[in-house]
Amino acid sequence: MPAPRIRADYDALARIAEGFSRAAEANRSSVQAIQRAKGTLERGDNPNHIW
Repeated sequence: MPAPRIRADYDALARIAEGFSRAAEANRSSVQAIQRAKGTLERGDNPNHIW
């Protein structure tokens, strides 16, 4: 019995992969910004902070 054939639209798959890549980069940027803000708050050196 022959194996079933699978058809794929490789151009569409490449576009989908690019979309995932862009989303992952945006997520990395967001995480880095949050980590920087967290570090600033933990150190207490926020120049915009008014007591």
